[in-house]
Amino acid sequence: MCVIFQNDSSLTLTSVRGAAIESLPYLIESAKYKGDGLIPQMWQYVLDEIFQAIKMEPEPEMLANVLESFVKCIESLGKGCINEKDMEKITEIIHEQIRKLQSNAQMRQELRGDEDYDEEVEENLQEENECDSEVLGKVTDLIHILFKCYTHEFLPVFDKLLPDFTSLILPERNWQERQWAICIFDDLIEFTGPASYAYHGYFLEHYVNGITNIHCEIRQSASYGCGIIAQYGGEEYAKFIPEFIPPLLKVITDTSAKELENLSATENAIAAIVRICVYRPNLIDMNTILSQFLNWLPITEDELEAPHIYDFLCNLVESNNEIILGKDNCNLPRILSIFASAFTCGILCDNASVKARMETIINQIKSVPEMWNSCLQHLPETDRQIFQ
Repeated sequence: MCVIFQNDSSLTLTSVRGAAIESLPYLIESAKYKGDGLIPQMWQYVLDEIFQAIKMEPEPEMLANVLESFVKCIESLGKGCINEKDMEKITEIIHEQIRKLQSNAQMRQELRGDEDYDEEVEENLQEENECDSEVLGKVTDLIHILFKCYTHEFLPVFDKLLPDFTSLILPERNWQERQWAICIFDDLIEFTGPASYAYHGYFLEHYVNGITNIHCEIRQSASYGCGIIAQYGGEEYAKFIPEFIPPLLKVITDTSAKELENLSATENAIAAIVRICVYRPNLIDMNTILSQFLNWLPITEDELEAPHIYDFLCNLVESNNEIILGKDNCNLPRILSIFASAFTCGILCDNASVKARMETIINQIKSVPEMWNSCLQHLPETDRQIFQ
């Protein structure tokens, strides 16, 4: 395993190092089958290797792989695998990586003012920026898994790193840095709930402004955060939630909302509105939202948010909501068409329960032949084939 530390850029050794790094989570998994006694000893050895690899690794791509492997190891072992001393090392690693990335970004900006700056230089700078963004994304994944495992217990570490995160979210930073910073605060809200309100002054304004940002990735992460606030944030956030709704609706109803490059942001904005409807219905005009809701569907891209949105639709249909079903059930063909799109794109392949609810609704409609045949007449042939 010491091959990870070899500071050699040859293709062969780099490939070996990459394979060694990727194998670490699998070594941990295999150790579980050897009994509990082996895991602590092996994990401490692996952890020391990872810390050393992060410290010594000169190549951003390989560093990202080390961080990804580290995250998978923690995910496999769960809470308790990081002691206080090692958590301090992780804090130092995160701080150092963010400091290094910020320094790189500043250096690139200075090079843009150099007299030798040209298109070729800019292309190289963009490539370096993409590499740094990948590393920052893996640092964000590390924070995510630590929040997921330790929830409130991670807050003292988060407090030490807060100046790093708040600097990344500022408008003058590049969009990748801002996106990842918003993702970090999303995790804070999701895994600490009402306790996150103590930090709201650091991120809430950036969420509201981020919903309609020019960059899809920022719109997506900010919209997701607004939905998470509605679901997990607690009562103190209630006064802010109405502020989210107009910009979220602006994203959803934009003429380019369904273009491929905008879909992730659009679907996260829809999911945020759905979460507000489910968890904070007193803060939103439900009738107005439901009158538009079917026009926002189907959801075809975001596998994380699709189950929440389709589950909400099933709730509305099963409760015989008059706005969703329409006069004399006139909206049933549209609902079936939405279901067909969901089945066709496979967005619910990993969520059998929501898919089963949709199939139950379809069978209930089929049980009334006259209604079913009427619906089929209003469906295109491609949709009818899905239900055969």
